Amino acid sequence: MRAHSSPKLYKRGSVWWCDWKGRRWSTRCEDRLDAERLVRAAYRETDVSAAGKGIADVAELLFAALERRGRSLATRKQAVQKFGHFVRLWAGRPLESIDYKLLAGYITSRLKDDAARLTVSHELGYLRQGWKLARAQGWVGRAWDELMPERFDRQYVPRTRWLTPAELTAVLESLPEEKRAVVAWIVATGSDVGDLSRAVDGDIDWKRNLVRVRGTKTVFRDRYVPITPLTRALLKLAEPFGPPFIAWPWIGGALRKLAVRLGIPHFSPKDLRRTHGQWLRSAGVAPHLIGRVLGHADSAMADRVYAQGDEVAVARLVRMAVGRRTDAVRKPREDGRRTGRTGRKSARK
Repeated sequence: MRAHSSPKLYKRGSVWWCDWKGRRWSTRCEDRLDAERLVRAAYRETDVSAAGKGIADVAELLFAALERRGRSLATRKQAVQKFGHFVRLWAGRPLESIDYKLLAGYITSRLKDDAARLTVSHELGYLRQGWKLARAQGWVGRAWDELMPERFDRQYVPRTRWLTPAELTAVLESLPEEKRAVVAWIVATGSDVGDLSRAVDGDIDWKRNLVRVRGTKTVFRDRYVPITPLTRALLKLAEPFGPPFIAWPWIGGALRKLAVRLGIPHFSPKDLRRTHGQWLRSAGVAPHLIGRVLGHADSAMADRVYAQGDEVAVARLVRMAVGRRTDAVRKPREDGRRTGRTGRKSARK
């Protein structure tokens, strides 16, 4: 059997293995005739199942997998949007004709259209998931590393804008009471704007010092946030007006105009959520705990965003972590003896 045109059998120990289109698998047969019969049956079924499959079929595989994995409706809608580019451009094209040259041309075209690198990275991420599912079905022989052998640098730089207590005070004093409550709630709970409409009466549990945030972006976003001395006053400010809170359409634009009026840097609702995490970090809370409080799937985002801060805050946190150590390196005396407590001889005999 010729390689790359038909399955190739080879022996590993006493067992026959099959190698074709980058996939190697054991037939678990010690007799070559049995192995050949099994390979013919396996790839006959694969050829039938792969006949006529296109990128739209890969999209269906991906959407079904995201639902099985418990991804939120928002995530599935994003996948439909991002993967939809490939479905529109490559409709009617056989899957085996999709190669690196075609994909590289797609990336170049998207960047020329001024698409953000982060956006293109998300699109490639969904394509990677769908392609791996298609390969597991036997629809394609080319592995993802062959389809996309280069690394795409999305050049992602996390935003670091957050409000200082003085800035937040100025913002709250400039808003009417009901909108002031919305801003106070977002900062106190680390909520997203979409979470506001799901907040209900009773979400604040003063006995247990917990607030429920009914997030839906991932399974981790529906969570309980601790009430701390940093957030207690904000919750007291928000409680008379919610939850539930008033609807605030175009909140992002309103906050942008407010920042201009106050003479402070622009901030968004996401920056208000980030303020909650940054205040915790400035108080000495570890990033992995901040990630839990904000409903992150892991600590990666918290490590990137909340490991930062201004120089004064970073210096203070470093000193808190190091503390006063008694085993610090000491300057030796001119006679060669060490100075300090460990260098003195006991006076007791």
